Amino acid sequence: MHAQFIEELARQHIADLHAAADQRRRAHHSQAAPRPSLRTRLGWLLVRWGQRLAPTPRIAAGRPRPATMGP
Repeated sequence: MHAQFIEELARQHIADLHAAADQRRRAHHSQAAPRPSLRTRLGWLLVRWGQRLAPTPRIAAGRPRPATMGP
């Protein structure tokens, strides 16, 4: 008799634990903010590494301007 009672209590306890976990999971998903895009997350990672997503700006081709001291 005691073994059957303990088995039933264990099943009920496990069912309660699963129900509580499902409730926490639903509550977490309902308030979760939308995840940033892959491009945004990759940009953050590259910035952390000291790089950028955009290519380096190119210097205009042509004759270099001489440096002047005044207007």
